[in-house]
This record gives sequence, C-alpha cells and structure tokens, in this order.
Amino acid sequence: MLDKGTIYPNLCWQQFAVFNDNATGAFEDMCRDLFHCEYLKGTRNPHSDHNNPGVEVLPILEPVRDDGEPQKFISFQAKYFEQMISDGQIVKSLKKAVEYYKGQLGRLYLFCNKVISKDSERFRKYQSVLSPASIELELVTDKDIFTLIRKHKHIVDYYFQDRRRAVAGINSLVGIPLISSSVSEAEQREERSLINPLLQELIRDRVQKCKEAILMTGTRYLDALIYHALFTAGGAGGEIQMWN
Repeated sequence: MLDKGTIYPNLCWQQFAVFNDNATGAFEDMCRDLFHCEYLKGTRNPHSDHNNPGVEVLPILEPVRDDGEPQKFISFQAKYFEQMISDGQIVKSLKKAVEYYKGQLGRLYLFCNKVISKDSERFRKYQSVLSPASIELELVTDKDIFTLIRKHKHIVDYYFQDRRRAVAGINSLVGIPLISSSVSEAEQREERSLINPLLQELIRDRVQKCKEAILMTGTRYLDALIYHALFTAGGAGGEIQMWN
C-alpha cells in the first residue's frame, strides 16, 4: 500500500501561509474539515453559529469508537499563531467552553499550528481549566496536523496549493509547484481562456495610457524648444516679429 507520507513530503506552515490570503480563517476552515473527516468519520455534519463561545462548532456526539470506549459529545478549538503562542487567547476560549457547554461537552480537540507538549506546564494549565467540568483535552498540533492531512488528499489540495486563483498562478512566481495540482490540464486551459481576455484588455488600456503620456511629454518638449528658439532669436536680433 502506498505510504501517504511520500505523496506530500513537503508540507509546512510557510507553504500554508503562501497559499491562503487569510491564514487564520483558512486554518479554522481546514481544522473544521479535519474534524469532520477524522473525528466524525464524515458521517455527520457539525453545526456552528456565528462566534460560538469557546468552541468552533456546537458539541456533537462522536461516532461509535473503534476502541469500545463510550461515545462523547465533542467539539474543537482552532488557534493559529504567526509568532508565539498566546496562552491568554487559548485559556480565554477554554474558559468560555466551560461556561457555556459544561455538562454538554465531553472532549475538546485543540488544533494549533505551534508545538504544545503534553509534558509541558502550558498543557497542564489548559487541563486545569477543563478538568473541573469533566472535559477532556486532546491536542492536535503542528506536525500532528500534517499527519492527519496526508490522509485526506482533498484537504491538502485545497489548502496547500494555489486553488486556481484568478491570476497567472502563484506557481509561476515560486517556480515548480510544491504539490502537484489536482486540476486537469483542460480545466487550466479553460481558466486561462477566461483570464486572457481580461489581461489583454488591461494591457491595451495601459499601452494607450503610455502612448498618451509619451505624446503629452513630446508636445511639451516641442513647445519648450520653440519658446527657447524664439527667446534666443529675440535676444540676438531685437524684437521678435510675429506673423500669421
């Protein structure tokens, strides 16, 4: 069986940031997709209201577990940081989860693009917020996320490549694509046929403006030469004679 780890060997968060204009929003969407595929097994759709307090989706009953453990109501929290982890942000969300979903939530998956060790004081601090409410905390961080992503090709394709953006393509800027595109050549040709007329119109407009600027500059230069010639002639030979 083909090792999925060899299909997408170059996954990294820098790559993710390049291909997603709003990295924070894209990370939340990607984690929702992973939560649906990995922890709900694609069998049910999680629901989210605008700005659910403390969680990204309302607690939902997980599918029957393979290990025979009792089912729990689960949800997740997604935290993307460009620099250092903000413990304050995470603790605030965890406290909100306890405040609003105590007794309704049994396990919370914490997705984060930074490393969080289960042996760290940071993790114990997070647990201390949830434990009194009998909420388990499950970490899915940094490279753990890549391990899950490699199992779901459609998620990799969507969040780690250019997704047929309406430009010539970011691959033309960075060279060879880090991940081969799932878009067929026919679809790419169709897209280029739609984009090219727009580019051609833009080029024609820019060329026309350049022509106008050149003509305007030439006219002003010619006027300056004539004025200089007339002024010189007037200075050398007296009054300039004007004629019709």
